[in-house]
Amino acid sequence: MYTPFEQGPHKIDVTYEGLNVPNSPFNVGVVPGCDPTRVRAYGPGLEGGYTEMPQQFTVETRGAGQGGLGLAIEGPSEAKMTCKDNRDGSCTVEYLPTKPGDYDIAVKFADQNIPGSPFRVQVVDEVNAAKVKCFGPGIEPQGVRKGQPAMFTVDATKAGFAPLEVTTTDQLGATRPAQVQPRGDGTYDVAYFPECEGPFRVDVKYAAKPVPGSPFQTTILPQFDASRVRVTGDGVRPQGVLASMPVSFTIDTRDAGIADLDVAIQGPDGTFVRPKIHNNGDGTFTVTYTPEDVGPYNVSVSFGGQPVPGAPFTVRTSPTGDASKVKIPDGIRTTIPVGEECVINVNTEEAGTGNVTCRIHSNTGSDVDIDIVDNGDGTVSVMYTPRVPGAYTLNLKFGGQPIPNGTITQQAVEPEEYAKIAEEEALREVNTPEISKQHGAAPSSGDFNPVDFCIPVGPVFNFVSAIVTTPSGQKHYPKIEDNKNGTVTLRYQPTEIGLHTLDVLYNQTPIQGSPFKFFVDRIAPGHVTAYGPGLSHGIAGQPATFTIVTKDAGAGGLALAVEGPSKAEIQCVDNKDGTCTVTYYPTMPGEYNIVIKFADQHINGSPFTAKITGPGREAETHVSVGTSSEVSLKVTETDISQLTATIKSPSGIEEPCMLKRLANGHLGISFTPREVGAHLVNVYRHGEHIPNSPFKIFVGETEIGNASKVKVYGRGISEGMANEVNEFFVNTKDAGYGGLSLSIEGPSKADIECHDNEDGSCRVTYKPTEPGTYIVNVKFADEHVPGSPFMVKIGGEPSGRMTERITRQSQAADITHVGSQCELSLKIPGTSPYDMEASVTSPSGSSEICDVIDLGEGHYSIKFVPKEMGVHTVSVKHKGIHIPGSPFQFTVGPITDGGSHKVRAVGPGLERAEVNTPANFNIYTREAGAGGLSIAVEGPSKAEIDFQDKKDGSCEVAYTCTEPGEYMVSVKFNDQHIPDSPFKVYVAPGSGDSQKLSVESLEALGLQVRLFSLFVLSNSRFFFLL
Repeated sequence: MYTPFEQGPHKIDVTYEGLNVPNSPFNVGVVPGCDPTRVRAYGPGLEGGYTEMPQQFTVETRGAGQGGLGLAIEGPSEAKMTCKDNRDGSCTVEYLPTKPGDYDIAVKFADQNIPGSPFRVQVVDEVNAAKVKCFGPGIEPQGVRKGQPAMFTVDATKAGFAPLEVTTTDQLGATRPAQVQPRGDGTYDVAYFPECEGPFRVDVKYAAKPVPGSPFQTTILPQFDASRVRVTGDGVRPQGVLASMPVSFTIDTRDAGIADLDVAIQGPDGTFVRPKIHNNGDGTFTVTYTPEDVGPYNVSVSFGGQPVPGAPFTVRTSPTGDASKVKIPDGIRTTIPVGEECVINVNTEEAGTGNVTCRIHSNTGSDVDIDIVDNGDGTVSVMYTPRVPGAYTLNLKFGGQPIPNGTITQQAVEPEEYAKIAEEEALREVNTPEISKQHGAAPSSGDFNPVDFCIPVGPVFNFVSAIVTTPSGQKHYPKIEDNKNGTVTLRYQPTEIGLHTLDVLYNQTPIQGSPFKFFVDRIAPGHVTAYGPGLSHGIAGQPATFTIVTKDAGAGGLALAVEGPSKAEIQCVDNKDGTCTVTYYPTMPGEYNIVIKFADQHINGSPFTAKITGPGREAETHVSVGTSSEVSLKVTETDISQLTATIKSPSGIEEPCMLKRLANGHLGISFTPREVGAHLVNVYRHGEHIPNSPFKIFVGETEIGNASKVKVYGRGISEGMANEVNEFFVNTKDAGYGGLSLSIEGPSKADIECHDNEDGSCRVTYKPTEPGTYIVNVKFADEHVPGSPFMVKIGGEPSGRMTERITRQSQAADITHVGSQCELSLKIPGTSPYDMEASVTSPSGSSEICDVIDLGEGHYSIKFVPKEMGVHTVSVKHKGIHIPGSPFQFTVGPITDGGSHKVRAVGPGLERAEVNTPANFNIYTREAGAGGLSIAVEGPSKAEIDFQDKKDGSCEVAYTCTEPGEYMVSVKFNDQHIPDSPFKVYVAPGSGDSQKLSVESLEALGLQVRLFSLFVLSNSRFFFLL
């Protein structure tokens, strides 16, 4: 082997022992050649580098022969490469990477890779804390609340790789590390949980250096702030509310934190109106009520037991319609049977706008439900069913005003008596002689002792209702008397022997201990009987009494026993009249069996069952440590807005606690006890104790909840996958007694399910729909367990949904005046101007026809000239049916109550759409005032949005999607969702030529069942006869 160094003819002599071998010398022609293995590349540019900085390396080709040099680079960015010939058999190569990552550099000679090629070079960002960006609500000056997670994002994608450190410092100087969760792309999710109010500092350091803006200063707000609650809407306006018409208002608590909401509405006569409260799920609530009378209504709204700004609101209702034109066409029966429905028809055809209302009063004090049904023909039916005999007085009103002859009194009698009266009237009418009939004997109510119950309820007497179920299944309604001290007396006259059930409700919710059971026996001489409240109910810590009748029973021993959760002391007093009074003292709540025997035999009804309700030991309430407890207090106050409360622990620590209205109507407190022993609850009005304050609360010693002993484990507490079920386990076996609370926060909603394993542990599953970082909160006895809140990284593929958003500024509409022309612009595709009609109703209730002007292509202009100031109602109908969104509100004069709740969005594009076809809808912002309008379409494809401002308080929106599927259309005003937003819209695939089909000769009316009907389906090329 030899290596020639020159080109040209060469002679090779080959000899053996000095002699040429055959054919030697050999003649060889040498031509130019190359050897890529002799090429060498070296330098820092092949070892690593930084972004935005030139990187260099050298390539030597000396001794490699002749050949072309090839250079190529591949990586996250397009790095420009230059090569400089050094004129010494080497060259210098320079390239400029702009993004971090791995770059492959290929060096070829004569189209062959040289040794080591391709070279893998890692390029990173230069560590620079000044390039770190922080953003999110957790570092804003305001908005973070005590006890609620605060989050923000750290973006270090341009700052290189280095350790990130985040700490927080409260006003007491306590410093705690925040939880940092890397996303894997150079960004980080940071969360912290402030535990006290006041100034707060967040320090963010990258590579041990503060990032721009650090330390961030914020103020931790209280857990809730009633002053941030906003109450808006017609239902709290001082004027303009019409009697008998349902009215609503909105309570916005989004900026106020988390607390209990309480609404009470009191009418002019002092009675309470029961409101309907709907939770909208976004921190707002819609409250609807119907004021039946004309006059001032008092609307009290409290948040966390504190009145909200403006509360209580005084709403003065006005009459509507003409009650003098209401008629009662049918005759009114003066006598009606118990248990049968009574119907009174009212004609309101000529009375105008308004509704019929009715109140009913009974001399028996029993509650009666009333149904008012609109028959759709200008008449209204008022229906009620009397449950007990007595006089019933009805007061009928229309639009808040009494109607002629609207005060009606009817006498309810037992069915047997009513039949007798009806029969006598019928006999008198035909003038026939009196016919006597034999009737079977029925038990007389005089054979039974009356039964009275004294029951503690809430402060509003109108909320109390009661019903007795007899052994035969009949429903009776006892008389209810208000004792004016937070209790009521129920009086019932039995008619049957046997076990009865008494259900007592307060505000449609069973009170504590309900249903009660009691036994009724006939008053019969010679038999031992028992009666009295102590046989059916009682209150722990208070005496319960009943009476035993032994008159004429003969000789025999009387035996008594009370069995139940606690030992009950029994006292028996002989009344010397054949009766004895028995008193026993239960000390704990629960069911007690009362055994009464005479001559070693149970008397009728024995053993009796008595339900003994709280409060436990006298003047004490028993709760468990660690879990948030609701404790009822013996308070008869109806207005809690002026009350404040504190609780003092056995160690002397006094702190405020939350007053609230419990489900049973009682006033109560909600708190989490931390100590064992007697606590004192102080309730004040204007700094002074209310009656019976302070109240004593006893916290039990056993089974103290301890969150530190709860164990949480499983893969789902550290990582998981989107669109899959993730799980973890919680073991509370050694933690004592307490409530378990679970919540998940993150990029998508993740429904949680908790499965009890019946061994002191539970399996928790959740299924997020989007990847990202989620916060899992696990609390026991209202305290975070060790490690909670957990930051969980959810991987997997995103849902692939894309969002297109536009933002426009909406200007306030010009103020309209009486006599000026008012206009409402609408786009209603697929309608004919011949089928359109519109009318406007003024605040006084008068209606007029509006002008409907066809502008072409489904555009309409609705015009009218107002004659009054105030809120008008514009009804727009197509073929006699309201279009979506109708009726519309139109204010003549200045608009004083604006906001997102006054914006309306309507149109087919909010219900359905088709691929590659514009979907249209209207947005009506006139009543909302000026503000920012944001429209977003989220779904499988990016939507193209077209926006047209009509400059009259309305605008038109059209969006076009390129892929079928489910889309969410969001409309926000001043960054708040308008009513019903976001809208769920299904975008269907293109229908192609199906839109070119036409249907002809289709009969709309007169079709008959089971007979063929013909119509024609055709297009330009064919037709079918169907």
